[in-house]
Amino acid sequence: MPTKPSYPPPPAGLGELIAALDQLAQQALASVQEKQPAAHQLIERQEHYTAVLLERLAAEGRAPLLPAQQEALQRVLSLRQQTQQHLAVWVDLLKQELVALNQNNRLAKQYQL
Repeated sequence: MPTKPSYPPPPAGLGELIAALDQLAQQALASVQEKQPAAHQLIERQEHYTAVLLERLAAEGRAPLLPAQQEALQRVLSLRQQTQQHLAVWVDLLKQELVALNQNNRLAKQYQL
């Protein structure tokens, strides 16, 4: 059974957590755009912090966010969407590469190359 990855504890305050998510979202997008192998670690950490944020928001009820927090949260959501779009393109490229490798292997087997 795989072990659950450990992350640094999320910031205690709501504003600090949103700011940390903003930074993580920017880093995750940059790493996906550059197709860095460690992109998944940033995305996993971002997902963990997002889950913590959702739990905190649910626990606090409908307390309004400060305008700066709202802007940061909107930016995080936009960056997450961009990251997902880049990931989808990256996955498609990987699928194409796997198909090409499979075809090469079948040809090599068929003609004993």
